Amino acid sequence: MKSNVDDLLPPGTPQLKKVPSLNRGRSADPLSEDQIKEYKEAWKLFDLDGDGSISRDELRKLMKSTGQAYTEEELTRIIEEADEDGNGEIDFDEFLTIMTAPTSINDEIKATFDIFDQSCKGFFDFSDIKKVMHSIGENLSDEEAMAMFREADVDKDGRVTLEDMVAMIKPPTAKLKRRGSIKSSA
Repeated sequence: MKSNVDDLLPPGTPQLKKVPSLNRGRSADPLSEDQIKEYKEAWKLFDLDGDGSISRDELRKLMKSTGQAYTEEELTRIIEEADEDGNGEIDFDEFLTIMTAPTSINDEIKATFDIFDQSCKGFFDFSDIKKVMHSIGENLSDEEAMAMFREADVDKDGRVTLEDMVAMIKPPTAKLKRRGSIKSSA
């Protein structure tokens, strides 16, 4: 059973719109040179043929590499929402607009979790981390992947659930319970 992120946060937790640790650059402030450099590095992973834009075919391949299958209509909608100049592709400036748009912490956590939980089991494990990281060009050693897994497996049950992801990012006053709910420690 999958949990709703809102159900995992303690009552009264504000709905954050800008989370610096997750949305680097997602604020009203101009991007720094270092942030733009990081986005250019990410851009290289998306612009598969290096022509300066992301086509529908590149977007399809990227989505497939993260275990997400989209219909042609869904791909068209994604491109249309991002394509400010109407040329049918996403260029770097449009990519920056997408990457720096404010999102909620709940959306960020769920989206990150879904990338790793490609089998829709409600959890992911060490092998899923290795597979996803490899698909984006990060060939981690077993030790590096295990370190990521141990950090994410907050309740140390051998798998990472949405509850674990929330617990990694939660306010420090909340505590994780084994059954996947969070209560405030007052």
